[in-house]
Amino acid sequence: MKLYHLPFRGFLIFLPAVLLFACNPSSDEQKGENDLTLTAANVKLELVREWSLHDAEIFPNLTYFQTIGDGELIAGDYSLQKIYHIDENGEILRTMSGQGRGPGEMSSFFAMDTHPNGYIAAADLSSNRVTIFNLNDEQFRTTNFDAGWNPSLQWVDDKLMIVSNPFRVAARELPLGSLVINVYDPESDSSEEHFILELEMQNAPPEQLSCTFCPVVFMDEHHFFTINRDTTYRFHKFDVRTGEAETFEFSRFPPAIRFTESEREIIRENREESSRRTGTPVSTAPIPTHKFRFISLFIDANNRVWLEINPHQDSSRRFDIFSEDGSYLGSLDFPENAEGAEHLSESGILFRFPSEDPEGYSLKLYSLEW
Repeated sequence: MKLYHLPFRGFLIFLPAVLLFACNPSSDEQKGENDLTLTAANVKLELVREWSLHDAEIFPNLTYFQTIGDGELIAGDYSLQKIYHIDENGEILRTMSGQGRGPGEMSSFFAMDTHPNGYIAAADLSSNRVTIFNLNDEQFRTTNFDAGWNPSLQWVDDKLMIVSNPFRVAARELPLGSLVINVYDPESDSSEEHFILELEMQNAPPEQLSCTFCPVVFMDEHHFFTINRDTTYRFHKFDVRTGEAETFEFSRFPPAIRFTESEREIIRENREESSRRTGTPVSTAPIPTHKFRFISLFIDANNRVWLEINPHQDSSRRFDIFSEDGSYLGSLDFPENAEGAEHLSESGILFRFPSEDPEGYSLKLYSLEW
């Protein structure tokens, strides 16, 4: 299997705001042959339902939000290490997991994905364990993964893709930060290694195609997409059978967004706060001047690629939408006041909104009509 070296522009694990927004671009000009002019996508959003969750004792730190079925909510709370199944009226139908190291428990809840059939997979960093709950009964099963940075989970058909960047890769003569993809089959209760990409966590050459903390989203069992955490407008499609990658890059596109001074001050404050919490020195890396081009990446049921674009401070957010072969299908503005996109599924798009209660959560599910 062919291995790729993928880029990472700075070690930022303790800086959530920086991970979301920033890096220093090598140039304001993008290299590429394709031009792109923004047009409206032929898609309509229609509000299906909304949730307002305001009980701080029950929901002190909701971190993960997804939808399932006709629009029921699955929400994961990092502080309590719990997963909630919530109906359309905001009533809790079931609570799963909880703080601990026993069967079905977690102590460092880090990733979650839901299957349309009612399976919920959750990763626990401290035990290197994935627990798969079943909404249809009280049963659950577990599988393990190698300890490492930034694990992620994704159901593809009836198999679970487990992506991680293992700490202990030196014995395999892989660079620290290499990305390892395993496939877990609940039917046979077995897991096997699916694909490896070599990642240089630091000082990576600019031509490399992803990074340790970049999202990996599967289209099917044999193909995944990823993006760069930089200012370039490019995304990549990998074929795990051949190890080959196809890059879709656009040059004369709206330029990357510069940080305002107030945003750069937030980065400084976050670095200082991270230093206090971790006991490590404050980062001396230059404060970035530009935001990352992309915030997130989604793939819908028709294999369309949805790129959430990092906006100007005073601008609304938007998706740029592409076919699986990189053809631009148009752009879609977020609903007014939406703060971010949480999940894209057959149910629609789940957006997060400002809550009137500072300790509450406001979520709205919109259907998609093409």
